Amino acid sequence: MSKSLLLCVECGRLCEAASSSPYRQVEAVRRGCEGCGALGLVDPRSPDAALLLHGLDDEQRLARAPAGVRAMARLRATSFFVLAALAVSAICVALYFGKGKGDDVSEVLSLLFAAGIGLPMGMLGMRALRSTWKQSRALPRPARWRLELPVGAERDTHRRRLDPAQVIVSPLSGRPCAAYEIGVRCDDDADAPLGSWLLLEQGFAADERLQLDFPRMTYTPADPALAKAFLDARGISPATLDLHFFETLVPVGAEVSASVSGDGVTILRS
Repeated sequence: MSKSLLLCVECGRLCEAASSSPYRQVEAVRRGCEGCGALGLVDPRSPDAALLLHGLDDEQRLARAPAGVRAMARLRATSFFVLAALAVSAICVALYFGKGKGDDVSEVLSLLFAAGIGLPMGMLGMRALRSTWKQSRALPRPARWRLELPVGAERDTHRRRLDPAQVIVSPLSGRPCAAYEIGVRCDDDADAPLGSWLLLEQGFAADERLQLDFPRMTYTPADPALAKAFLDARGISPATLDLHFFETLVPVGAEVSASVSGDGVTILRS
């Protein structure tokens, strides 16, 4: 069964809810985000929050696309703006010199065209160009995330065995493990930048500040009902997005490399 989660709309941090329904809604309003400190979380399962999140996902679709796609979108927008500006300029010039010289009628027609059509088109084009560049700007974090983001130089590298007293299960596959990472994105690029992910979530049996830095493995959900519950709990709609899943599991008893970041997060690697 998927855990009950709350979401910060400001930074996308997922926080485990301490209360069950219907008190989860009250907790969401009063609780601060563990990531950015913003007050007022949302319950991703509520209809209003789901509608809001789906709109945000659509707005950020280009920003989370591969770098090549974002670059092509900026190039197309810039090319269209330049060509439109050249076309308007050419028409103005043609009207101004319509009779071979800039007589009064041609001058008036060119000014009217520039003021009535050229200026509004230029303003709309500039607005569309700025919007495309803004929407295609890479984002710093996943749309939804639940993991440590360590900062500072690493130190104290050593080997350790993951042998917790209790095991956990992956909320996507239901398989037992000592640690897991689940990723969801709109393509199959496992090595894509952090901000291009729709979801990155990690869980550990040990009660420590840990980050899992293992190679990401593609995963095809074997239980559609469990996958749907997982997505619903995080406000992700498979109906409007082409989703690719990734799941990395670390078994109990696995020996891993561990190092400590400058802010005290232990980073685990294979």
